[in-house]
Amino acid sequence: MNDILFKKIKRANSKYAEYLSACDKVAKAAQKHINWNDSVGCAYMPGDGLCIEIEAHVCPATRFFELPDIIGNDMIDEYTYRTNCI
Repeated sequence: MNDILFKKIKRANSKYAEYLSACDKVAKAAQKHINWNDSVGCAYMPGDGLCIEIEAHVCPATRFFELPDIIGNDMIDEYTYRTNCI
């Protein structure tokens, strides 16, 4: 394997680890707004961007973090979450 390709692979691995770490932090921040489920995740969805995942439901992260201001409550109920999912 040539040196340039090896460096690109190494950089991609590093960037992926950064992505996973950032997603973990976003999921932990989202969990603070959810008290009806302990399994909040975060992942990139092509076409939708970074999303919050709870069970089989996904909501764009930008929309999710706007919800407390929209509903006037720091805690997001399950109905509100699901109606804002894609």
